Amino acid sequence: MLSPYQQTFNRFSQSNFKLSQAGFWSVLAFLALLLILTRSHHFFSLHSLPGASFAVFLLGGFYLRNKFAFGFFISLALALDLIAVTWGGIDNFCVSPAYPFLLPAYGLIWLSGMFASVFYAENRKLYPMILLTTIIGSLLCELVASGSFYFFSGRFVELSLAEFFNRVVTYYPASLQATAFYVAGAMIFHLLFLQLNKYRFKARVG
Repeated sequence: MLSPYQQTFNRFSQSNFKLSQAGFWSVLAFLALLLILTRSHHFFSLHSLPGASFAVFLLGGFYLRNKFAFGFFISLALALDLIAVTWGGIDNFCVSPAYPFLLPAYGLIWLSGMFASVFYAENRKLYPMILLTTIIGSLLCELVASGSFYFFSGRFVELSLAEFFNRVVTYYPASLQATAFYVAGAMIFHLLFLQLNKYRFKARVG
């Protein structure tokens, strides 16, 4: 029978790894806290940190891959926005008829994280896959979120594709930079965790 250390090592070495129950709830709690502390427009956010919404959904798709978890983060984001505009004194400019499009926008970046987890392997393949999904996932999310807001929110009088793409070019680099910041931190922690478990496993069997 495999020891807990060997089971953990084998689980995280598989291409489509699965977290333990404790790991699942730990990651969910950490990502929820990150979303609460950094969703930039509400009154108790940490303004010194970039918004982590895109990264939370990307990492949630990568680590959790669970419909409940996705629904939980959507509900949490909605609750934070509702609290901010209702009791936090935050302007409701972003709350518009386009707001429901955040569901498919966040869904796309969640699916990007799930895609990366399917092809995950404990080697150098992790880096290009995460890089690719971070770029593509955040771009798709930005296009749907910004595009729906631009075309369907009613906040803009004169609409044009040229103006929309100018807005994407203006705002997407900041979104990508913020997402990459958190994803890079998560990957560093992930690889350190793998190395630690390797040493523990070798020490136990050696």
